[in-house]
Amino acid sequence: MASINVAIVGTGFQAQYHAAAYAKLPEVELVACCDLVEDARNAFGRRFGCTPYASLTEMLQQRRDLDAISVVTPGALHYSNVMEILASPTPPKAILCEKPPALSIAEIEQMGSTAAAAGVTLAFAFFLAQDPSLRWLCANSDELLGPVYRASIIWRRSGGIPARPSLLAASAVGGAVLDLLGHLVTPLLMLLEAAKPAWVVANLYHAIGAQGGTEGKLDPALIQVEDAGDGRFLVLHAAGACLANFVIEWDAYIPHDMLSIEFEGDKGGATLELDHASSSLVPQLYRVVKVDGMALRLVTTLTQPAVTLDGLHDVEIAQLVRAVTTGQGVPHLVNAELAANVMRIVLGAYESDKLGDTRLL
Repeated sequence: MASINVAIVGTGFQAQYHAAAYAKLPEVELVACCDLVEDARNAFGRRFGCTPYASLTEMLQQRRDLDAISVVTPGALHYSNVMEILASPTPPKAILCEKPPALSIAEIEQMGSTAAAAGVTLAFAFFLAQDPSLRWLCANSDELLGPVYRASIIWRRSGGIPARPSLLAASAVGGAVLDLLGHLVTPLLMLLEAAKPAWVVANLYHAIGAQGGTEGKLDPALIQVEDAGDGRFLVLHAAGACLANFVIEWDAYIPHDMLSIEFEGDKGGATLELDHASSSLVPQLYRVVKVDGMALRLVTTLTQPAVTLDGLHDVEIAQLVRAVTTGQGVPHLVNAELAANVMRIVLGAYESDKLGDTRLL
């Protein structure tokens, strides 16, 4: 029997992932949703068996029994949505906010401090943080990698490219870099102890690779936001510094996504690369040894439990529910402190491109 009541703010495409993940948990009941668009909220309510409300304010007034809330609205609304939830007379025990967390570091930090004061677990949906291979690597990085001094992160996204005009117009907050870079920065910052971003330099490009999307053919001339970006950033950490390179693209020309994360440390290196057959990240470890004066790279493919990229959304939701049931924060979730450091790099990339120079963080 369900004992945890949840609600979803926003009923667009991403909200369906949250609803489907909640539905897989027998102890959870999705009881409410809200959206300003009447047809959208009513259709969502019928599909997932929950009561639709015309606004977040109305939902919070009518439902005083919510244990967890997912915020799945456009990024520009995340700060005001989360702060309204936290200010309600009976705030939930946990909130999961989609990325981007907010549009400024100050907003993220205020969201975090307000949630902490209210005793609410606030997490942000950077789903790669839930990958079991990454978690295992983080737990064993001192032994396997040593101090990490270099990283490379690449995501060329061919599927699920946003095609809605509102996400591509000049008024949109950002494009491919806002969509993808934060997901890739998160694993690196998780791996580095006491990580502190120092600087970022980036270049953003327009109408380079995006030629289509999941919602139909997309004319590159309609793209008002960047569809590609590259650059590098420096992260200071407890054992030194790590220089990371990144390449981000929306590219419907390629047959499938290309996603890889590579770390290199004093003792060895590791890669997490997307396997298209399983749609999951496959980890490899490597060491360089000398045999008869020749440097050889020894590679070991690990057999960690695999979870598909879509399945990581389910893991994230399950962790949020765990926070509700235990009444404690869950280390697997991305908190406000980590989210703020992730967004320092992401937002700094936009500022660097605008300045045409390095952006100190």
